[in-house]
Parts: sequence; structure tokens; C-alpha cells
Amino acid sequence: MLPTIARRHGTTILGIGIVRNHVHLVLELPPLVDVPRLVQGLKGASARIANRDGVMPRAKLQWATGYDLRSLGIRDVKRAITYVRTQDQRHPDIALGMSRAESPAWRDGASLKDALPAERALSGRE
Repeated sequence: MLPTIARRHGTTILGIGIVRNHVHLVLELPPLVDVPRLVQGLKGASARIANRDGVMPRAKLQWATGYDLRSLGIRDVKRAITYVRTQDQRHPDIALGMSRAESPAWRDGASLKDALPAERALSGRE
């Protein structure tokens, strides 16, 4: 769901980590991107789909206001991807049990040198 929404905005999700109360994404962004509109799209569409499909049976998914956006240097991208993909280990009490295979992975040998400084980490918290 989130990768499809990201692609609609011309971005690529390089890493994703989801636990019950927050989401971390590492995104490769184009040089010109409307970040507030991207975040609105990711939050809005994912909440609509999750609520429609009953992903959260006890309560509707509601995103908190705001987001945290950080620009990464090329040397930090792999570390950021590892960080977001291990959220279930960092927060085992609120882990969803999503397998690593369901999370977009860093593609070995992939180069982001042409994207600098466009790669950024995005963290949405409830």
C-alpha cells in the first residue's frame, strides 16, 4: 500500500518499519518534491485503506499531526534502512509480526549518488 502511494508521488521506499504506534520510512525523493503533499498522501490513503479493510479492528487508524523529515548523506542510507527495518526488534512489545520479506529492502549494489541530496528518512508517529 505505502510503496504504491509513494510511487504516485515520484518517490521510492527504500526501507520501511511499522509497529503498532508509528511508522518509519526511508525514501528516495526526486530533486523537486512537495513533501507536505507526499506525507498527506501517505497518511491519508493508508488510513482510508486500513480503515476500509479493517486492519485495526478495535479503532480506526488516525495519524497524528506532523512528521519528522531528515536528509541523509549517501554513507548513512544503509544504516537508516537497517534502523527502520528493525523496529520490531527495537519495540517488541508493539511489533506487528511483519516478516522482513514484506518490507522493501536495500538493493545490494544500488547507487543513490545521483539522488544526493534527495534521499531522506521520514518518520510518522501517532
